[in-house]
Amino acid sequence: MDFENKILKIDHKKIIDNNWSFRKGNISGFSIEIYETETESHSSFTYYNDEKSRDKDYELLCQLK
Repeated sequence: MDFENKILKIDHKKIIDNNWSFRKGNISGFSIEIYETETESHSSFTYYNDEKSRDKDYELLCQLK
């Protein structure tokens, strides 16, 4: 997959395989927020005022789900 966020490029499979929920957020400008239900933890991938890249990565995640 061709994700803009380098960490998400590595971690996207773990997100999908574990069926974690995610949504668009606004941490550090724009973000994708991940919710790990089994551990009740929360993490985010930040895009520092780059809404276009965040939205592109979000759509890729949605397609994989």
